[in-house]
Amino acid sequence: KLTSLEVIDDVNTMIMKDDIFDFRLKWGIIDVISNDEILDLFSRHTAGKQDLDSTGRISKLKKDARAEYQAKAQDADIVSLNKIKYGNELVAALYKFADSYVNER
Repeated sequence: KLTSLEVIDDVNTMIMKDDIFDFRLKWGIIDVISNDEILDLFSRHTAGKQDLDSTGRISKLKKDARAEYQAKAQDADIVSLNKIKYGNELVAALYKFADSYVNER
């Protein structure tokens, strides 16, 4: 039987996975990185630090995402960005998202 804290944690994880999925849709990275990969990156993140790319995963994400964001991003403002601005804004948004995730834990 689950404790009330475990139930709350399970619900929070489900909400976070929905938020991550929405982020992936918005930025057009649904086929580039999974929810679990993002959660894994966030689990090692310290708020305010530029520490997500220690394995090179963010650099690869940025490169792969640039190839398909204009076809897959669900946000018109994101689709209209040029590739360099898109890559930079994607990384900035990912760090902002990671900071909010870490601060809520």
